[in-house]
Amino acid sequence: MIKKENKTAIEFIELYELYKKVREIDNINSRKKCKDSILERGERGHFLKVTVTLPPETFSDLKKLGIERKLSGEKDTDVSSLIRESLNSFLETYRGEE
Repeated sequence: MIKKENKTAIEFIELYELYKKVREIDNINSRKKCKDSILERGERGHFLKVTVTLPPETFSDLKKLGIERKLSGEKDTDVSSLIRESLNSFLETYRGEE
């Protein structure tokens, strides 16, 4: 039987692999559409704080993506925003809301 911690890690790895595949086939226009689905920044109380543990490679990829976006003049380039965006996109796909 898989321990709860390992199951969560496996689910996150699967989510990250899905995110990488989506990003590979994603073009700039669809990425902007996905970014539009992100909640507007609001009061701190509008979000729940969650702590996650990421593999160093994942964190590095997120930082690189943030730098690419920052250089192209986009907003929401921090790791938290990128994780929120990818989770929103994943959940929209899961729910069939594309």
